[in-house]
Amino acid sequence: FFDNEKDELPEVLFLLLLGITSTLHTCLGSNVKYVNPFQGTLRPKRDGNYGGMIPSTASPFAMTRWTPTTRENFVSRCPYLYDGEYFYGFMGTHQPAVWMGESAQVVVSTGTGSVKTAFADRGLKYSHEGEFSSPYYYKTILETDTGSHIAGEVTAVSRSSAIRFSYEASDKSDRFVSIQATRDGIDGMVQVNPSTREISGYNPERQDDVLGPFTAKDFKGYFVARFDTDFSAYGTAHGAELYANESSDSGSLLSAYVVFPSDTKHVNIRVGVSYISIEQARLNLDSETPDTMSLEEISTVVYNQWSEKLDLVTLYNATEDDAAIFYTSMYHALQVSSIVII
Repeated sequence: FFDNEKDELPEVLFLLLLGITSTLHTCLGSNVKYVNPFQGTLRPKRDGNYGGMIPSTASPFAMTRWTPTTRENFVSRCPYLYDGEYFYGFMGTHQPAVWMGESAQVVVSTGTGSVKTAFADRGLKYSHEGEFSSPYYYKTILETDTGSHIAGEVTAVSRSSAIRFSYEASDKSDRFVSIQATRDGIDGMVQVNPSTREISGYNPERQDDVLGPFTAKDFKGYFVARFDTDFSAYGTAHGAELYANESSDSGSLLSAYVVFPSDTKHVNIRVGVSYISIEQARLNLDSETPDTMSLEEISTVVYNQWSEKLDLVTLYNATEDDAAIFYTSMYHALQVSSIVII
């Protein structure tokens, strides 16, 4: 965010400029512009039923989709509900549909001031006025406890994502990013490497094992998150309990966190995932979302991938609503079956 004390652009204008990034592609001729990822995310008050969809961003048939989270997800419960009031982080999800469970998820969240890692504590208010969702890019504006704002953006290909948090200059408190690896009752592992600016680890959760009979006892989802900004502090956490300066940890309700100075304006994060190893997750990160590519460039790659698929079908004599229903349904269909190798 811009600092008015230095005669830079006022914050409200910055937010408008941020929105330009999210609308550039919608002005183009591709059928991608008709996709509305919010379809099926609102729960009608009359009966409580809804479409069980999430506003996920990723390549067609991606191994991992990335979505904002407004609640914890389980079997028959998705991580995003349109009428949710709080944002709890960007989740790399492997939940195929609402009637199935999550597996090997990783969640990236942020805040300012005191580090908060527990799910119940880290929620930030958001509104749909500052929210934009598409198959190739998602953004939202978050409100901190002190009334300042954070812009959160994400784009993703098949096995890695690019995330950016932008902080308001008037907020003089430290910034932090936390990465949750596991939930209660699930034992995982995290490692923090300040020299490479990385957090890595694994999550063995597979919620569908409650449906039996196969437990997949050696199953793990590995991740590597790389930051473009040096850490001023770091640690691990179990729930809300923080362990400052710890570089490795294991167990349940497990997170790792990193802190940045109060004058930090932007933090960029790349997250690679794998079902094989941490090393493979790092290779996926380097090959799909290399440090040499900006979030905007990666988003354009994903846009082109969706355009190639959705432009294979042309509708004639269709209304705008007809096109939105059709191409959004096509977008949903092209998310499964997902790539699962590596």
